[in-house]
Amino acid sequence: MRSITLFSLVSFVILSIVAYQVNAQTMSWQAEKFTSTSGTALQVLKPPFDTADVNNVAYKITEASGGAFIGNPNNSGVPGLDGSWAKYDFTVPKAGDWFFWGRVIAPTGSDNSFFWMIDGADADATASTTDTDKSNIWDFNEQNNCPLGPDCVFSTNWSWFRLSARAAGPFPVGPLGAGIDYADPIPLTLTAGKHTLYIISREDGAFLDKIFATMDKAFDANKISPETAVEPQAKLTTTWGNLKQAH
Repeated sequence: MRSITLFSLVSFVILSIVAYQVNAQTMSWQAEKFTSTSGTALQVLKPPFDTADVNNVAYKITEASGGAFIGNPNNSGVPGLDGSWAKYDFTVPKAGDWFFWGRVIAPTGSDNSFFWMIDGADADATASTTDTDKSNIWDFNEQNNCPLGPDCVFSTNWSWFRLSARAAGPFPVGPLGAGIDYADPIPLTLTAGKHTLYIISREDGAFLDKIFATMDKAFDANKISPETAVEPQAKLTTTWGNLKQAH
């Protein structure tokens, strides 16, 4: 009877994992879990981490969702526009419109952006002062990306920001150059299967902890915190261990 019960529980876990992958319609990963990197600006950092904004106002980063995050601290000696990038290979479970978010610390208007690029090549992941036909500027707490209300408040705490751009790429230019309407965001339309996202250094002093994508346009990551995706194998191993201990 114990063996039958254990088999049933394991079968339920496996079926639950498969069902979750089919129906979840979300993707997420830790910023420090990149496929590859180039350059030295985007460092993997761990809390507690003492740093300062562009005005040399000191603060401490006390936590990160996966125990680490990436960024280029102020006064690191490496310029933000050095061309460094982190590449993330990911698999889209369902074709359609996807809305991307990033968990970010952006303490001032001079510490608040990265470049990003979708499905490009390593050679295209370059830094410049503006959007290009390949890469886009992802601003945090500028006019085009104010997740905490109409008045942008810079913060040394982690906040979730929608993916945005100033001009190029899939986002049209909005009023006063804003690349996104926060209440009515424009998605990335992706095919099912493999894709690549590049995060490219632009300003030192900005930090990225996690990336999340959903097919739910109305989802607000600042109201409901997204759970980081767990690989099925790791999830099954943990559950199997718990079952063995329980029996």
